[in-house]
Amino acid sequence: MNTEPPDLIVTFAIHEAQKSPCSKSQRGAIVYDTRDLVVHGSGFNGPPEPFRCTGSDACREHCNKSCLHAEARALQGLARYQAHYSELVHAKTVQGELVAGGGPSCWQCSRQILELQLHGVWLFQAQQVRDVDHAGMFPRVTARAGEPGRWHFYTALEFHQATLRACGVPGADGRGGFYPSGACPVHGASHAGGAAGHDED
Repeated sequence: MNTEPPDLIVTFAIHEAQKSPCSKSQRGAIVYDTRDLVVHGSGFNGPPEPFRCTGSDACREHCNKSCLHAEARALQGLARYQAHYSELVHAKTVQGELVAGGGPSCWQCSRQILELQLHGVWLFQAQQVRDVDHAGMFPRVTARAGEPGRWHFYTALEFHQATLRACGVPGADGRGGFYPSGACPVHGASHAGGAAGHDED
């Protein structure tokens, strides 16, 4: 398995991040086909038109409510049949240079990535400590701030599970029914008829 995404795709993601008007954090994302490197989508973080980033304290405080993430823009228009062979590369930049960020943290984007069944996600993260959950099924990955960065690959399921844990969602390790069908280490097969934790908001 590759230990980092293609250089060309990383360059594209860095270029996208430089389009971001955000004064708080500039991010870029590229969705590409792993077979031929065809780009299916690209995006940067920022508000939808006609809104603007002002850089004010209020803007920075509420940007998580008013702005689109780079991943969300890159995934727009991606067909499910394309997603199976596609990976997403996420880049955080400072003054046009790639810098290490934290681990998965946006449940809106990770939920969409899992729903599309994307092949996987690449994040350039700070040095990580990696272990597994109580059932030995899903990895926990935590980033150490200030440490050198490296690329880390997540499957769509790993990415969403890691995100839910980072967000403190109860049941993210399976206790609330968040294991995929047939994967629960306690019940084994899919929970037919009223399984806990499968209600939608």
